[in-house]
Parts: sequence; structure tokens; C-alpha cells
Amino acid sequence: MRSPLAHSPLEMNLGLVDFGKYATTPTDTANAFEPIKDLWDKEVEPTEDSSDKEEDDTPTPSILDAIQRTQPRPINRDVPPTDTEGANQTRQVHTTETITEELNLQSLYKRTTQSKDKLYVIAHQDDTSGWNNWYVIQIDMEETNEKLARTKGQYHCKWYIPKPTATKQGPPMTSPFWPLIKEFADETTYGPTVPIRPSKVDQVLNKSPHKYAWYQKEVNIIEDGVYGPFDFERDYKIPDVVWEKVREAETQMKLKVASITPKSTPPGRAHKRAQHKR
Repeated sequence: MRSPLAHSPLEMNLGLVDFGKYATTPTDTANAFEPIKDLWDKEVEPTEDSSDKEEDDTPTPSILDAIQRTQPRPINRDVPPTDTEGANQTRQVHTTETITEELNLQSLYKRTTQSKDKLYVIAHQDDTSGWNNWYVIQIDMEETNEKLARTKGQYHCKWYIPKPTATKQGPPMTSPFWPLIKEFADETTYGPTVPIRPSKVDQVLNKSPHKYAWYQKEVNIIEDGVYGPFDFERDYKIPDVVWEKVREAETQMKLKVASITPKSTPPGRAHKRAQHKR
């Protein structure tokens, strides 16, 4: 042989022998690429990608204005016409201000997140009578799908009921409201209601997660909300103004409000005095 064999001739021919080694090219070499230092002064135009955008929790002026102008209940609901309006007509009921659906959803979301207890009274139809029962619920933001809440008004809600022992003493307006805790009859069926004080609920549920459960499900607050959000008063009681708003929504929401309507005293009994024998 005229010359010794080269080690890795193919790699040397392709220039792969020096792979990984740092080498500096001459400054006067015409490269097919631009040096990095020449790119530093160039401004890169940002590309907008809706998936990378972060939600801004700061309320815009339009949202703040909507919060002030809207009532915390659905707007523009169709209600049955009166006899004088005719059977083929529909009467439209408006709040003091009418806003767009998008703004209404944003306002609802902002008011809910800012509320301490996040309580609502909702309407729900349990039978075929055409009338709705009212329920007190609490929104669980941790379990709520934020996208559905912002775009549809759908929230994850937990149920509250009047304290079981208090219902025997008076109407719901004077009763504390406790979480609706159910005992499991089996893996998929609820059993009886178990009265548990609100301050003890987390402790009981964490200790026996397969025995008790807090009744909860998804609710569209835009469609079914009657009043809210509001906070508990002392001893988990509901403010009187809430009951007033629920009674006002009786016709509009077709609510059964007999249980929260104060009973009037029959005539002749209000000032009746006991007669004493002489």
C-alpha cells in the first residue's frame, strides 16, 4: 500500500469525525446562515394563539357595569299571558336593565367568584304539575368546569336543606340551613338523609367517604337561578331579602312558595283577649 489506511474513511469524508467538536469559522467566510449576534437586534413579531392566551380575572368596565345593572336572576323570561292579553300572545318580562348574554355570563361568573358563600336559590321541577320547587344550593368552584361556567352558566352545586329538627318548630325562613348529606344505600343509590352540623361535614365525609355523600350535581344558573349569590347570616340562616325575592319570582318562575309565605292571622283573632271570671 502507498499510504496507511485511514481510520473511519467514510466518516472523515462526510466530516463526521469532528462531530461534537467546537470550531470557529473565519469572520470573512460567506455562510449560508446569519450569525446569531446579527439577529439580536431584530424584533420578533409575536403570533397570536388563542390556546396560549391566559384568562384575565380583572373585571372590565363593561362587566362592572353589568354587575351593577343586572338583577341576580334570569332575565327576559317568557311567562304565560294574562286573560286580557289573549291565549296566543306572550308577555315578556324584563329586569330594569337588559344586557347581552355574553355580558350576563361574565357578570354571573365574576359575582359568583367574588361571593364568600356562593349561595343561590334555584328552581327545579320535580313532578308534572308545571310548578317548580325552590332549593338552596352552594356553588363549588373547585369542581366547576370554568369553560362551561363562563360560556354556558353551568356550575357544580351542593344542596342545602333546612335543619331537620328546626322544620318541626317553624317555617324555613327561620331555620338554619345544613348540607344535604345522604347515606349510601348501595354503591349507586342514596339512602336516608343524615343531619350533620355544617362545621362537622368535612370531618365526617373524609372519615367515611364510602358511607356518606353530600348531594350535588350540575346546575345551569342562568336558566334555573332565582336569586343569588348571597351569604349566610349568623347560624347559617338565610337573609330575609332572599325570601322576599323568591316570593316575588313566584309567577315568573312558576315557584311553589307556600312554605315560605307568612300566614296571615284570621280576622277577629289578632286582638282577642282572654276573658277572666269575676
